[in-house]
Amino acid sequence: KSAVRTFKLVNEDVLYIIDEITAPEDRDAHVEWRMMTQTRVELEKNREVLSKSGKRMILSTESSDPGVTVEYAKWKAERPADWPEGSFDRKNSGYTVAGYKVTVPAGKSVILTTKLSPDVVK
Repeated sequence: KSAVRTFKLVNEDVLYIIDEITAPEDRDAHVEWRMMTQTRVELEKNREVLSKSGKRMILSTESSDPGVTVEYAKWKAERPADWPEGSFDRKNSGYTVAGYKVTVPAGKSVILTTKLSPDVVK
């Protein structure tokens, strides 16, 4: 039915992406949140770890409704080899898509707060 996205940058190193999603009255809203990256993506129970060149970033998401659970996922970014020649899409070699899936029940609203923050290893 509707989706509104806002962004908030805190201390120049933590990014919040806030999505307010309202499902239609007559059906669930199946949502996939995706971000293309050149990092290695590791799925963990409650987060994803993005790493490259010794640096790590954490992607985590909280739902305002405990009944709406976040299922972390990663996808291949490369386009299929059999796409027509001259396609405007790039091959995307070396990229991965990090993100998650959620299902918002029919007629319900949920706020998903996704946080990207550096992983400070001491």
